[in-house]
Amino acid sequence: MRLHARCTQDVWTPRHDGKYRSAPAAATLSYPEEQKSMPSRPKQPAEPPRRPRRRKSVEETTRLLQEQIAVGEELLSRIDPGAYVPGVSSKLRDEYYGWTNYVKELLRSLFDNDEVANEFDFFIGVA
Repeated sequence: MRLHARCTQDVWTPRHDGKYRSAPAAATLSYPEEQKSMPSRPKQPAEPPRRPRRRKSVEETTRLLQEQIAVGEELLSRIDPGAYVPGVSSKLRDEYYGWTNYVKELLRSLFDNDEVANEFDFFIGVA
C-alpha cells in the first residue's frame, strides 16, 4: 500500500546553518487504493445456553412452586378490575409486589442460574 502526501502550502523554516528552506505547512494524506480488511475467520457456531438445573429435589421444587401458585391465585381473586377503593388497592399492590419479589428469590434459590427467575420477572412485568 502506498501513501501519498499532498502539500497545501509552503512555509519558510530556518535551517541549522542560518538559511531558510521551504517546508510544507500541512499535508493531506490519502490512500490511493481502498484499504482492504483481512478476511475474517469462519465463525464457530455458538453453543446453546445451558438449561437451568434444579438445586432441590423434584418433589420439593414442585411443592414450593405449587404453594406460591396458590398464593398468586388468591391475590388474583381479590382483584376487582371494576372497583377502585382508595387504600385497599395500595395494600393489595404492596402484597403483590412482595409476593413477586419473594417468588423471584425462590426461583433463584431453586435453580442454578437466573434464567427461570428472569422469565418470571418478564412475564409478571408484562401482565
